[in-house]
Amino acid sequence: MIRLHPKTVLEEVKYEPQDFPKYTFLLTPFTELPKLEGNNEYFIDVIGRVTALSDATQFTTTNGDIRMKRLIHLMDLRGNKIEISLWGPRAGEFLGDQILQAGEKNHIIAIFVGTSVKSYGGSPPFLSGTAACRWYINLSEIHEINAFYASIGEQQQPIEKLYIQTTNEMQGKIEQKTLLQMKSVDPFDDVNKRFECTMTITRIADNEPWCYQGCTKCTTSVKHERNSYVCKNGHVSSQMIHRYKISLYGTDGTYELEFMVFDERGTLLVGKTADKLLIHNSKSEIPPEIGAIVGEKMTVVVKVSPGKSINKKGPNRDNKDPTFDILNIKKRHGKDLLSCTLKNEEAAAPLATNAISQLQKLPPLVPIQPKTQETKVSQLESTSPNDLQLMEIDQISPFHDFSPSRKRDFNATDDSDLKKHMTLNSSQCLPKE
Repeated sequence: MIRLHPKTVLEEVKYEPQDFPKYTFLLTPFTELPKLEGNNEYFIDVIGRVTALSDATQFTTTNGDIRMKRLIHLMDLRGNKIEISLWGPRAGEFLGDQILQAGEKNHIIAIFVGTSVKSYGGSPPFLSGTAACRWYINLSEIHEINAFYASIGEQQQPIEKLYIQTTNEMQGKIEQKTLLQMKSVDPFDDVNKRFECTMTITRIADNEPWCYQGCTKCTTSVKHERNSYVCKNGHVSSQMIHRYKISLYGTDGTYELEFMVFDERGTLLVGKTADKLLIHNSKSEIPPEIGAIVGEKMTVVVKVSPGKSINKKGPNRDNKDPTFDILNIKKRHGKDLLSCTLKNEEAAAPLATNAISQLQKLPPLVPIQPKTQETKVSQLESTSPNDLQLMEIDQISPFHDFSPSRKRDFNATDDSDLKKHMTLNSSQCLPKE
């Protein structure tokens, strides 16, 4: 990895040096990989025997993006295993079928360069290979591959075929529900289910902070201890990053529920990062950029949030409705300002009953009739000639082709020429005495 800054100087080398390496890497032992999770300073290179791989499959990420993905399992000389996820074009470029066939009778030794260590939702760490990732497979000209091959012996096992859920299969497991139906979702029994709904944002919760101090290596919150920030997963860093945690309410006309928007989904929805909003706003006040999303209609994929659903705080502590985390914003339909703010079904019925009882106590409304054609004619007859002339200024006149132009003439060089041009056109429109 090369980092460039304003004082970096690039110089073209016209003649390739004789000692310029064809392959370059710095191998990292599998046992050291967990310590490098979230490291962005340099890429990770590893060597191992391919023990399993999948086809390149369309996969829906947690952000809702559909990308090509391929899984590969590597084993080192001590029996330690690591999973590699190849993404995008790299997933398709890897010759999976050829390697599966060759792996039936031969060892497949591979060096992967340009990867990074990732972990999601408490899962074991894995290697992610994107645009910078390359691989060298069974190349006898590389000393490290020969040394690895000589150390494992001749005993060989066929490569296992892995399976990835396709986007269509994952979509088939997502239940489409109304918000009134989602009200009955159990925070414990339905924690692994995914739901799709279309709702309009009605309000932003103003009794909760809209961001938090997050870890730079994962998405959990951090605490400041001495001169470092420590997260719940044990990551220690000298820096932290502010991440979104927006509590909003939405309705589809059947019910109103609370939704949480975190991190990247918040940036996508608001259009700015949390750190940028904090430049001119405080955590205790809702920034205008966040308030502007009220009224927006969107289709989302969500999951129930057990902790948020059970541990209600502040004014919402008596609210027994489940809270949902937005996993994916599938579609944004634009503003839907006509949508009503519906809190819940139980509160709506007493409101209507009270309104009818109050109506019976009020005096009758005074009807306001629209103006008739006769009323308009009588108003015109009572209008003075001077008023009529003022009213007709913007009407189309018989001299429409010579009416004053409000565009600057291309030949006009300054404001005085423009005034002369406008005066001339105006004089042509005046009737002769």
